[in-house]
Amino acid sequence: MLEQSQKIKQEIQAEKLAFMHYKNELEEHLSSDFRIDQRQIEAFQRTLTEREQIKKLMKKEWNFQDTEDGHINENVPPLKKNARYQMESTLEDVEWLVEHTKEIDSLKPFIKEIMEKRERLENRHFTIALFGAFSAGKSSFANALMGERVLPVSPNPTTAAINKISPPNEEFQHKEVYVHLKSEGELIADITSILGEVAFQNLDEVEKWIHKHKIDKLQIEDQHKTFLHAFYTGLPNLKNKIGSSFKIHFDQFANYVREEQISCFVKEMELYYDCPLTRQHITLVDTPGADSVNARHTELAFSYIKNADAILFVTYYNHPFSRPDKAFLEKLGSVKDAFQLDKMFFIVNAMDLAKDQTEVNLVTDYVKTQLKSFDIHHPRMYPVSSQQALQLKKEGQTTTPSGMKAFESSFYSFITEELTQLSMQSIYTDISRIHALVTKWLELSHSDQTKREAFLAKNENNQAQMHHIIEQRNTSTYFQSIEQKLEKQCFYVMQRFMIQFIDMFRDFISPGSIQSNGRKGKEELVIAIKELNKQINERMKYELEAILIRINAFWNVEWKQWRNEINRQLQKVDSSFSLSELEEMSVEEANLFQKIDLEDKTVQGFAHIFKDTKTFFAQNDRDKLEEELKQVFSKQWQEEFSRIQSALKDHYAQLWIKEDQQVWANYSNEVSTYFENVKKGLTDNFENIELLEKLNQELMNRTNG
Repeated sequence: MLEQSQKIKQEIQAEKLAFMHYKNELEEHLSSDFRIDQRQIEAFQRTLTEREQIKKLMKKEWNFQDTEDGHINENVPPLKKNARYQMESTLEDVEWLVEHTKEIDSLKPFIKEIMEKRERLENRHFTIALFGAFSAGKSSFANALMGERVLPVSPNPTTAAINKISPPNEEFQHKEVYVHLKSEGELIADITSILGEVAFQNLDEVEKWIHKHKIDKLQIEDQHKTFLHAFYTGLPNLKNKIGSSFKIHFDQFANYVREEQISCFVKEMELYYDCPLTRQHITLVDTPGADSVNARHTELAFSYIKNADAILFVTYYNHPFSRPDKAFLEKLGSVKDAFQLDKMFFIVNAMDLAKDQTEVNLVTDYVKTQLKSFDIHHPRMYPVSSQQALQLKKEGQTTTPSGMKAFESSFYSFITEELTQLSMQSIYTDISRIHALVTKWLELSHSDQTKREAFLAKNENNQAQMHHIIEQRNTSTYFQSIEQKLEKQCFYVMQRFMIQFIDMFRDFISPGSIQSNGRKGKEELVIAIKELNKQINERMKYELEAILIRINAFWNVEWKQWRNEINRQLQKVDSSFSLSELEEMSVEEANLFQKIDLEDKTVQGFAHIFKDTKTFFAQNDRDKLEEELKQVFSKQWQEEFSRIQSALKDHYAQLWIKEDQQVWANYSNEVSTYFENVKKGLTDNFENIELLEKLNQELMNRTNG
């Protein structure tokens, strides 16, 4: 009976929580729109059906493990198959190998290459990007990670800069800060993005314009007003430093974050700080909140999504995702499957607000459900209390109820083990190549002169065959897969816009943005259409970025499969040979983005449909405008992505030819080097037979263990 009662209580709590989030979302929708007729309901239902169909197509399209082109992804480690490499044992194996091969001159080129890879492995630097809404507690979480209260909180997402926490080095000592101020052009771009169509040639013009206008009377958001006030107040003191970079001491760091008349001029700050986090060769990038209105921050977000080694997304306990959160998570979900590793961690902060573990589970389950709507499934999720974690770390407690230990255990394991698997695999591939050579030399050492001569003759023939295989490779098959992938990606982008436009239109052309009648109402509609146009351009930029990320990932998949295919053919000629592992390629990106802009005359023409709010919203004039704008923007969107597809096809074709020549020239050299070393070993290693036999036995033990 007691268990049943407890179960009922849990179900009631779950319903309460679900209702609370439903209520918040409903209020958000009601604040932007308030009338829906039966025809709109039917259209909405059709849209949902279309969305599900396209979502299924996209999920199929983004799955890089499919075999639609007949290729099989078989990037299996050449040694210790199905094994998980460990950093400590890998470094020990390399150290052992270096020590036990120093008397074998024929192996020195291989050992040199392995030592270089070991050095890169040991000294690899990791970039971790921290994302989240402005009030999610990112700074508190970062402080908990570092174990000290280092990062102050910025009062305004508009003035917030990017803060990096890096390991000290020879140039920058512990607690030194390097500040990069925005250039004149970057500041003008920030202000133009706030004021809209007002154009400025220099900061003097900006200063004069602000002096003439009353900032508080401007029809802009409050946080934008805060930025303009801060800019106007701080300009006289920082005017001579615009665009410069300089060192400051840690004592000044908080002022550059908190004082808005300073922080609005800061582009980026890098704090060099010695702590357990940075001792792992980690740079933590604390980005401005997902609700930052700075266009540059939005562009940087995608850059860090693509290039960061890990992404930490912080959300505040019991807070529904804000609109900027949702926009960011949509970007995250659209490219998640493109990454070889799941590098995303989701942190639910302030778990100490929960009354018990049941409530914690309810909240985390709800967040997981919400993430599914962004195609983020099975997330690594950790409920934590940053404040508790920081306090307990200061007190020296290692076992804490803050949830931080579970996160850190998983996070550091990911950094030190998962991220380095490919690097360690590459080292073991080279060890395998050494083992093959040693085995070949031992085999020859027990042969008579006749067999050796026959072997040398066969070697020359094998070398010629293997060079022929490389020279006659079919370069078109794999690149055709890239072309097909690009074509499909662009097709889905074009299809998605037809659905996405409905949401964008209703976000901007709503009772919240158009509240007046007559001329003023038309002016509000003109502003709303221009804001919609701006959002469409942001969407286009994001879709293009997502395509580039997916093609970059697929590019590497195709290259590795091609390397594996040629390697199989070469091993049919000489089973002891293996090509070195192909390192991750960074595909050169093309800057193809061009804005879609409606002319003022065209926008004014669309605004003529407006008479008053009642006619516009209640009598379907808005629906007529939606259809007209949809046709115009859809046509331009289709034309633009057709142009992008054609340009990218040419761009990738040129890159493929360049990579093709370079990669296979290197691999051809590997073939030549292999046979030269086999031949060289016939004369160089007869005095080292006993050493080779011991080396061979130990290599068998280490690589098969």
